[in-house]
This record gives sequence, C-alpha cells and structure tokens, in this order.
Amino acid sequence: MKYVLLLSISLILFSCGKTDTEAIKGEWKVESVYMKGKLSFSTDKTKAKEIVDNIVAMQKEMFKDMMSEDQLRKMVEEQIAKDMKDSKESKFTFNDKELTISGMSGGKKEEALKYIINEKTKTLTINSPKDPKVEMKYAFDGDKLKLTSEQIGFDLVK
Repeated sequence: MKYVLLLSISLILFSCGKTDTEAIKGEWKVESVYMKGKLSFSTDKTKAKEIVDNIVAMQKEMFKDMMSEDQLRKMVEEQIAKDMKDSKESKFTFNDKELTISGMSGGKKEEALKYIINEKTKTLTINSPKDPKVEMKYAFDGDKLKLTSEQIGFDLVK
C-alpha cells in the first residue's frame, strides 16, 4: 500500500514538472487565427458562423449593387468552408529548436524556422532567414496553445 501511494505521488509530481519547453514539443493543429486581435479564421463551426456574420455585415453595403445579402452570405460561407477544408492540413510542429509550419497559405511547402522559448516571460521568438524575427506571447489553456503578437495570433490544439 505504501509503495502504491509513493508511486502515485511520484507520477503526479513528474507530470506536473513538465516545462513549457517540453510541453510545446509535438504537432499542433490550427484551430483559430486572429488578425490584430480579431478572429479571422476558425475550424470551429460556431466561430466560423460568427466570422461569416461579421464579413457580411462589413461588406453588404459595398456589394449591394452586385448581389443580395443572401448571395453574399452564400459566397462567404462557401469560401469559409473551402478554407476550413484546406486548413485541416495546417499544423505547427515543434521539435528541440526548430518549428515547422505546414499547410498554411494555400498548402505551400513546409517552412522550418528556428525558435527560442523564454519560460520566464512566456515569450516565443521565431527566427526566419527571410523575414524579421517574430516575438509572440504564449499560453497553455488546457489542450490549447495560444500564440499572440500585435499582428497575428493562433489557437492551436494537439
């Protein structure tokens, strides 16, 4: 009985002791994308409907002479459905020091980037040979990894 109790406590302490660097490793699928803090894409159907409603509300005045609001809604819903289908392959894969992003931007080839994680400031710095470095705040929320910067944000799920 004493050994079972010690084993249980050891397992709990071991699982709680996982660092952010260890927890981030692996494959994460894109669930939502935010542009300047506003939801712009989601694989969640409820959030996708919200996005459609927002786009239709913003653009119905611009398209009023070309199509009805129902036609605009149908066009936007079709585009969102296509984007959702395409994004099923979108993922972020973290290994020891490299982040591979695949399936983004219409299924273009994978892109491997160096990253540094600062667990004290909860900051992830991504270095690309062709783009300026990107600093993002990160947070774990249950099975989600949230990455945010001023320009873009992601909700990722394992």
